[in-house]
Amino acid sequence: RFGLSMYASVLLYAAYFLAKVLLEDRESGVTQRIAFSPVPPWRYLLENILAFFVPLLVSNALVILLLRYGVGALVPNLPLMTAAYFLYALVCVGCAVTVVTLCRGSMQANVLMAPLFTFFSMLGGLYWPLEFMPDFMRRLSMLTPPYWLLVAMDRIHAGGGMDEMLLPFGMLLCFALVFFLIGSWNRLQPKIA
Repeated sequence: RFGLSMYASVLLYAAYFLAKVLLEDRESGVTQRIAFSPVPPWRYLLENILAFFVPLLVSNALVILLLRYGVGALVPNLPLMTAAYFLYALVCVGCAVTVVTLCRGSMQANVLMAPLFTFFSMLGGLYWPLEFMPDFMRRLSMLTPPYWLLVAMDRIHAGGGMDEMLLPFGMLLCFALVFFLIGSWNRLQPKIA
């Protein structure tokens, strides 16, 4: 479980480094040119999100297949594990787009990203088991996406089926939607000087 937890933490940072393209586009004036072009802002954002999401999906597939067939690790339910990391990658991209959108420049985004993602990873249980934390912090950890990924992973390893995945998958989907709404709300409004 520890290796998959570290991988989940790496996904957060990888999504941020992919999403930094949006900041570079804003700083270089690409978004202003797009505002005056026939390309709608939502299309530009959607294409960028897909471009950030695909490498994470490929890495998820490679890691899961390597675990199953390369290392011979016990992966009880390959489709459910793939779905869990698919949803978590969606959350990571949404969170990264939100951080990038809310920041004015690269320096501000870098300063915000490191503590935020470290906080998510620590509180969500990616760096150490949740059992090591006090009870109030365990309840607080339910407000982080990594917690729900770990809940899904625990249920998958316990042999749970799709009916047991509805809550963690639903929570991951809710996090993704909230992050994308926050990230795109400000992004779809062109900032013209």
